[in-house]
Amino acid sequence: MSKLLSSLILIICFSISQISAKSDAQEYHSSEIQTFFEDILLIINFNHPYYGNIEFLKEIYSPYFPNIVFYGEAAHPEVVKIKTGIGWHVHRVLKDALIRYPGFRGYICTQDDCFIGFWNFQELNKDKIWFHQNWTVSLDTVEHPWPWWKKSCGRNAVWQAYHKLDACSTKQLKENLGYRNIPYSWADFFYLPNCYRSKFLKICDCFDNPDVFLEISIPTILFCLEQKNKMEMLHVFWGGTGVNANFDYYHPNFHWIHPIKFSCQSSREFVLNVIESQINN
Repeated sequence: MSKLLSSLILIICFSISQISAKSDAQEYHSSEIQTFFEDILLIINFNHPYYGNIEFLKEIYSPYFPNIVFYGEAAHPEVVKIKTGIGWHVHRVLKDALIRYPGFRGYICTQDDCFIGFWNFQELNKDKIWFHQNWTVSLDTVEHPWPWWKKSCGRNAVWQAYHKLDACSTKQLKENLGYRNIPYSWADFFYLPNCYRSKFLKICDCFDNPDVFLEISIPTILFCLEQKNKMEMLHVFWGGTGVNANFDYYHPNFHWIHPIKFSCQSSREFVLNVIESQINN
């Protein structure tokens, strides 16, 4: 039953995102995109050491992002090594980047199996948090169809994290979601402006020991920082957690897509074609 419910949730989420996506055609210029991202750090985390994809990721992103850094659990000359539990605890990546690379106006944090529709970002406010739709569950809920809630990194871990939060954070969380409610959502992409840096660094430690799953920790931290109605809400093309999403349903107005495996030549060709179709050099 849980697998069926999870599948239904994915279908519903995909439909909502597809309907929400804008449809107006627009021309994007590479020089304008480069200027927009000149004070932004793009952080790409590898859940697994598929570092053979680094050169391709640089090929598609570096013409537009002057500042890119890679993170992963295995050693590599171009990768900042950090333990994330195969990406389950990605808040540690952003924490390290905020400390190691201070001074940027904002930080995009994404995973290596995502493709971001960066040409759409010029319409977004760089001083606001960028996130997307979420769902809510009460801390008092023991049984829940979302499978991660029952795991050790789910309810039991976030229960302890919640009780470590300061009064200001729990107040903001309550205003966003209601009393003792916790958000959960995809966390393969989000953006944090530098103005939230100190608060993020203070809050994120609450989600270690025990370690909270990223699809709970990231949205919870973000909703502790700011009112949801003051965030930029993104349109997501979510294809699940396994093999490539079905590109037949993709539209370039989505802000990001997951999953996409860049070790597959067909995925690389798809991405190159999309970028070429959207950007006027």
